[in-house]
Amino acid sequence: MSKRKDIVDISSESKELLQRYIRNRMDAYKLDMAERVTKINTFLLIAFFFTFLGYIVLLFLSLAAALQIGDLLNSLPLGFIIMAGVWLLILLGLYAFRKKLIELPMLRWMIALMFQKNQ
Repeated sequence: MSKRKDIVDISSESKELLQRYIRNRMDAYKLDMAERVTKINTFLLIAFFFTFLGYIVLLFLSLAAALQIGDLLNSLPLGFIIMAGVWLLILLGLYAFRKKLIELPMLRWMIALMFQKNQ
């Protein structure tokens, strides 16, 4: 009877240790995912902030350039049309190279973040 009791005790102790190990691993995964989600959210927030500020700067620079071109050509509407054409060319160029300039670098960054080793 003693051997059977020892086996039952060892079995229940092993079960408890396994359950504790699984809970600890789940907690570690939750913390790891929380860290990664926080990094992604922080990056997106900072990117949004700088993109917004960049757009404001580009807006004023574009207005200044359009006014200057219009002044040089003695036609304000022509200056704005030329600036609109410049921005259209830039937009078409970004669209044509969107995978190389935007999608692939972002994908590489996300993969590197998701599969980084814990330090």
